[in-house]
Amino acid sequence: CRHLCPMGAFAGLCSTSSVLELRPTQDICSARCQGHACYKGDATVPGCPMSQHVMFVDSNKDCVLCLNCVRLCPNGSPQLNLRVPAREIWTTMMARPQTASFVALLLGLLLGQAVLQALEASAGAWPSVTAFYEAHRPLLVTAILVSSAALGLGILRLASRQAASDADPVLRTLHWQRVTAWAPMVVAGYAAYQLGNIPGFARLQLTLGGPDPWVTLRILPALQAVTLVLGLAVTAGALWKIRPPEAADAGFRWYRGQTVGLLSATCYAAVLLLVMVL
Repeated sequence: CRHLCPMGAFAGLCSTSSVLELRPTQDICSARCQGHACYKGDATVPGCPMSQHVMFVDSNKDCVLCLNCVRLCPNGSPQLNLRVPAREIWTTMMARPQTASFVALLLGLLLGQAVLQALEASAGAWPSVTAFYEAHRPLLVTAILVSSAALGLGILRLASRQAASDADPVLRTLHWQRVTAWAPMVVAGYAAYQLGNIPGFARLQLTLGGPDPWVTLRILPALQAVTLVLGLAVTAGALWKIRPPEAADAGFRWYRGQTVGLLSATCYAAVLLLVMVL
């Protein structure tokens, strides 16, 4: 179940960055539904694996896009739509400190995994470093991953000290929204990381100039850069959409936080790309 295991929580977080969503047609569900087949199933098609009635699906977080409800509904209520990625983030659905902490944990772990990937890729460049790494591999891998995860959570705790003590619950919620807006960066970062794990992909090159090439471009870093830029763009868009409900509440403190968030996301993407490329 997505709510009870880390992998399920990771899948639910990643689904918020999808460009597809499955949503009900409310008037059909309210007026015509009698058998509730979308979550009960029938003799040939099982019901919703998430035990969700399609009428109440308002978020990608609780939908795995199995499309069983589409096949089961006799009234054609479920609709597969294109949508703006990460829309749940600025509609307060995920504005919880637990989700924000999970995002910070993943950001830290991703950086640690990228460092380990870089060490593996540069095994022949520094023989002494490689020998030390291989001799103490379990200890070093554990230390790097634990340290990177602790770094992400530690930075979140420092950044959240003022918000946690804020008397205004709206501003506290908006702070957790701002942290959760990094979810697309997490998705893009792991996609770029996995590109580096494709066998032989790191050696692919694009050569321009015919028999006497005047430029040679490595494909892997270019794709990783494009992936991270897309994730950064979606994160920046989500941050832009998060704002106090009243324009009067958007004072200097708020815009300072938005600016710090955008600059921090940009720096994180740059550092992550630098680690992956080098």
